[in-house]
Amino acid sequence: MLCVKVAPVSDGWAVTCDAVENLMLFRSGAQAEDAARRLAQALAEAGEWAEIEVRMGDGARAARFICTPQGSDREGAQAAVQRLQMA
Repeated sequence: MLCVKVAPVSDGWAVTCDAVENLMLFRSGAQAEDAARRLAQALAEAGEWAEIEVRMGDGARAARFICTPQGSDREGAQAAVQRLQMA
């Protein structure tokens, strides 16, 4: 599963992903979260599992979302999400 991370940096917010070489910088957290959702959706449409992880300024996780690949079976997706929730 590929992880798309959103985290604050000194001058705004950054989005990073193992599948993308360059760091994406945004002035607002909302812009960064929107870009992370679009990236995760594109990865899912390409057949990849994608996790979006949003961090607060103190490093605490604020939110976590899972994007399942297109055409994945519902039961398999639910089992994978349950495994991730337990992690």
